[in-house]
This record gives sequence, C-alpha cells and structure tokens, in this order.
Amino acid sequence: MIKPEVVSEIFEKAHVEDVVGDFVHLKKRGANLIGLCPFHNEKTPSFNVSPSKGIYKCFGCGKGGNAVNFIMEHEHLNYPEALKFLAKKYGIEVEEKELSPEEKQVADTRESLLILNEAANNYFQYILKETSEGKSIGLSYFRERGMDMKMIERFALGYCPEKREDSFTEHALSKEFQKKFLIQTGLTKEGQRGDYDFFHGRVMFPIRSISGRVLGFGGRTLRSDKQIAKYFNSPESEIYNKSKVLYGLYESKSAIVKKDKCYMVEGYMDVISLHQVGIENVVASSGTSLTDGQIRLIRRYTPHITILFDSDNAGVKAAFRGIELLLEEGMKVRVVSLPEGEDPDSMSQRLGKEAMETFLEENAKDFFTYMCDTLLKGPSQDPIQRSEAIQEIVRALALVPDKIERSLEIQNIALRLGVDQKVVINEISKSQRNHAIEKQKERERKSLRTTQEAPLPGIQDLPSETGVLVDRDVPVEPSLLDTMDNRSQERDIIRILVKYSTEKLMVEYADEDSEEESDEMQTEEVSIEEYILDELSHERHIRFKDSFCSKVWALYQAAYSEERSLNVESLMRHPDQTISAGVAELLTEKHELHRWEERKIYPKHETEQLLEMVDAALDRFKLKTIQQMIKETQASIRSVEKDPQELERTLNKLNRLNNLKMKLSERFGTVILSA
Repeated sequence: MIKPEVVSEIFEKAHVEDVVGDFVHLKKRGANLIGLCPFHNEKTPSFNVSPSKGIYKCFGCGKGGNAVNFIMEHEHLNYPEALKFLAKKYGIEVEEKELSPEEKQVADTRESLLILNEAANNYFQYILKETSEGKSIGLSYFRERGMDMKMIERFALGYCPEKREDSFTEHALSKEFQKKFLIQTGLTKEGQRGDYDFFHGRVMFPIRSISGRVLGFGGRTLRSDKQIAKYFNSPESEIYNKSKVLYGLYESKSAIVKKDKCYMVEGYMDVISLHQVGIENVVASSGTSLTDGQIRLIRRYTPHITILFDSDNAGVKAAFRGIELLLEEGMKVRVVSLPEGEDPDSMSQRLGKEAMETFLEENAKDFFTYMCDTLLKGPSQDPIQRSEAIQEIVRALALVPDKIERSLEIQNIALRLGVDQKVVINEISKSQRNHAIEKQKERERKSLRTTQEAPLPGIQDLPSETGVLVDRDVPVEPSLLDTMDNRSQERDIIRILVKYSTEKLMVEYADEDSEEESDEMQTEEVSIEEYILDELSHERHIRFKDSFCSKVWALYQAAYSEERSLNVESLMRHPDQTISAGVAELLTEKHELHRWEERKIYPKHETEQLLEMVDAALDRFKLKTIQQMIKETQASIRSVEKDPQELERTLNKLNRLNNLKMKLSERFGTVILSA
C-alpha cells in the first residue's frame, strides 16, 4: 500500500494537462485545452482538459476524470499501478516490497507480460554493456554503425547472448518468472534440445508504448548467412499488436508536437540515426504497411506527416495504399524521395543535421504532385497506362475529406494532367460512391460476423441498473419522465453537493421552541451540504439507486455524521475510479456562455439563485421517487385484493402518495398526466 503522503505528492505534481499532453496533442481554447480523444476515433476534437479543475472530459465517448484516471484508462492499469506510473514520471520514490512467487501468480497476465519484457530489456542491456560477448559483438556492431552511447541508452538497445548457459530464458526461470509467460511473449522457444532464446545472437531493439513500457522486441542477426532472416520480431500477444505500435514514438512524441510534423521512415536504425544528428520528430513503421491504428497514433500529435522513400520505385508504389489511409484520416501528406543508394540512416550520418534538414525541406513534395511524378514517369504515352495512372490518382484524391484542400488539388491535377476539371470531379464522385458502397459492405460483413459469433444475451447479461442519462439543461416531456428511473435527479443532487457544498444559504424557519405565538420567521445561515443532508435524512424512503450517486452520498453522510467536511479534492483523488471519474464528469461544463455581455444580455448564474436551485432539485428528486413508489404500490394492489384490510392500507398509502405528488408538482409547475 502506498503511503497517503506519497499519494498526495503524486496528485500535487501530476498536473492533468502535463500527463495528458504526453499522449494527446493539446491546443489552447479559452481557459481549457482541446485535442483528439485517445479513447475513440474522431476527426474533430471533442476531448477537453481543464487545468484549473484538474480534469479531462471527452464529450464524444464520455470518458473523464483526473490525471490518475487518465493513466488507468489509457494504460489499462489499476489505481496503485497508475500512481506508481506517475511517481516514476515525476521522480517520486515509492517504497515497494518484492512480490512473492504466490503474488506473482496472482498478477494478471497483461501486467506479468509487461514486467517480463521489462526484465528482458534490462538483461539485454546488461549483456551488451557488461559482458565480453555483448561488448565484442553487440556493442561493436552499434559503434560500427556510428551510434554513440547516448543513443544506445536513449533507445535502450541490447544484445541477446548466443550461448544457452547465458540465455535470458535460464535467467528468467531462476528469478521465478513463469515459463508460460516466456512463451507468450515470444522470448523463449521450445526445442528438441530444450528451451532456448528466440532472439539468441541478435542485437535487440525494444518496441515501446507511448508511455515507455516495453511491448515487444525487434532483433537483428549479425550473421552473414542469407538463409537466416535479418530481423525477427516478437509475436503478437496480449500486450503487443504491431498494427497499433510505431517504433520511436515514445522517444519522438515531444519533438513531433513541437515541430507539428512527423517524419515516417522504415527501419529502427533510420530512426536512431536521425535522432543522433538532432532530427527527433521521426517514427518507423518497422517494414509493415501503415495501419489505421498507427495513423491514429500519429494524428494525436500532428496532422502533418512526411514519408521518406528510398529510390525503389516498386516499393514506393506498394506504399501508396498506406498513404491512402493517411489521406482518409485527414492527414496532410508530403513525400521525400531519397537519392539512389541512400537511406535515412546513411544519408543523415553523411550530411549532418543542418544539411539533412535542408534536403528534407527542399525535396518534400505534396503527395499528389509526387504521385503524378511517379506514375506518369518516363516517355510512355500509352493511353491505357496513362488512363490507369489517372484513375489511381483520382481514387486517392477522392479520399481527401477536406473539401477546400480537395478542390485546390483538383485544379492542380487537372492542369498537370491536361484533363478537364469536370472530368476529374465526375471521376471523384464516382470513386466516392464506390468507396462508400465498399465501406457499407464491409460494415455489413463485420456486423454479420459479430451476430453469428456472439451468443444471445440472457437476463444475467443485462445491466443491473437501467435508465436514461438526461442532460439537465434539456427539458424532458412528462410522459418520457414517467418512463425513466430517477438517475437524472440523483445526479443533479450529487452535482450540487460536489460543486457547492460549502456555499452558504440563508434559510427561513418557524421557531417551534418559542413559548410566544408569532408569525415572524427566523433566519439561519447553513451550508448547502448541511441543508441537503438534513432535508433528505428525514425521508426514510429516499434511496439513491445509481451506483456512483449512492457511493458519493454515503461518503457525504459519513462525513456529516462525523462533523467533518468532504472536499472536492478528496473525491477527485478517491481510489474508486467510479467516484473520481464521476465527479470529474459533474465538474465539466460542456457548453459555456460566450460574450453575452457584449449584447447586453446578462443571464443569471447558478450561484445567484442557489436556494431556488437546491429546492427545485430536491423537489424533483422527491417527486420522481414518489412517482416510482406510486407505480410499485399500484402494482401490488392485485396481490392483496383478497385481503380487505391489506387492500385498504394499500389504497390509503396510494392516496397519500398521490397527495404528496400533487403538492410537489404545484411547487414548480410540473404537469401531471393521469395514468
């Protein structure tokens, strides 16, 4: 367990904008920051961060919370793990005991795989730097490639020994790591002569998540035997999905945001060599075609990407499909073609930072210009080949979502190809229709597979709490209100408590203890917290059914009975994510009034009418509860029809409830519809 004072220090240092900014490219908008949500795919930012409140909220998918909640959600960690993650980021020491073998077995598979990969990475680094085999083979190779120790350490490079007696497999088993996890990560293989390291005799490149955790490895052989694959990669596992990872993004994300541009290269060494000369806004696809998941990773940090190609024309044409995915996601794509025989690794080492940056800037072409140059290259005037090339260009152009950008490209391409603009526009429209049809068919196929694979839900699969979440600012028809539970009313009570618990109200009451008869009312100043808790504590039938509301209400009741205050900070830092994330959601305003004073319109803020707001919220909550009690009482009549006394009691109860319903309705003018 982490000490409370350490938890407080973590929360104090972990500013939400700083934590979220490591994963999302944030831009200033008023007092808040906005960006593309990392939890769902979107092209228009709906993800908001409020530094003053210390919270984030996505109005697209609904995710929200504080800095710790963000790490829990994004990195799939529990509360203590998220605290340790942030403690490491801010250099805060957290005392931990070594896990026993029994505790290691209890740890979930995902965390066990991540811990194992981290241990492997540390071992490979140790072998590279501290052993004779590592120094003479692995370290020598990196130095021959022009790499200094700073880069070796930044990218955590290592070496997997050739000898079985020095293998990581033997080392890991001696440290009581489970063999099944060694197999799952791909670090160990089973053979006729026993278990052995999959990467033996290879220099190691750890593939890290954007938070720095080791997900997998790439290993390069140093043998000249052409029958042996030059590179091995970790197999896909619960933690490693190559379609959702980009090599170097962890090391490059800050530079990508700063430069608002990302260079895309092919290999590990290309990334490291560019970093070494000072060009740090670069990632690698590791030889695979670009995927939707990888593109979305880049788009979190910048919409601008420049692809670096070597002179292999066949390879360039094969890569066009990946670039089309970039276009479809709204990325601004440029391409640089390197001179024959060069790659980013060799060229950056030869030119150095300034000359390399100059070359990249001067030779970067808009993708469609580059596509025209590539597909229409050479003297051939074969009309069929030319027609096919134009159709390929138009198909890519049809994917550009920005209408202005697409219109400008149409003008340029029509001029370049000597084709009428109307012809290009017509072909684009046809291509868009065909693309939409294919997308629809793909969705239908996916839906059909899901339907065939998924079992029909039983009663046990249905959510235990039903109801519709209603925006408190949207008026609801009474008929609709009658069909819902009171979740909306419950959340409004909790919202008021969270936001205004310490605010004071001047409350009037009759002095019942006075011996003199008088119509004069007494006034008393009380906090909103006291007012609400006192008002509802007398209502024995009042119960909060929503899980979040029930938990927060219990915390306020406990604090009230112990005569202590419950502040927002303690709720925001609560280890139960249901509470901390829920409170963050209540504190987030989706819409803000904008410059109304310039129009001489001065709408009242909630703080100017607190008593009226609190009373209305309490009355609506009570009314909804009574409406539910009426339905339950009406439903019970049939079961007591044969018992005259019980029937009379039930009807009297129903009468009292209906009278209460009418009185509460009259207070704020709710229309009561007859059943």
